[in-house]
Amino acid sequence: MAHWSPLTLMHLAGAALYAGTAITLFFLGRSTQAVVALICAGGGAAFALARFTRSKAR
Repeated sequence: MAHWSPLTLMHLAGAALYAGTAITLFFLGRSTQAVVALICAGGGAAFALARFTRSKAR
């Protein structure tokens, strides 16, 4: 049975934080920093998804 480990939840929370930061930066007119924050958010979400699917396969 798959479960959300604390590390997976931490990566999801970090991805959400980066996504919120990207939205804020975009509205402040800092598009370059917003793109970097979105890339970080995508990386964190992808890592969490990979950990979750790997735990589900066990």
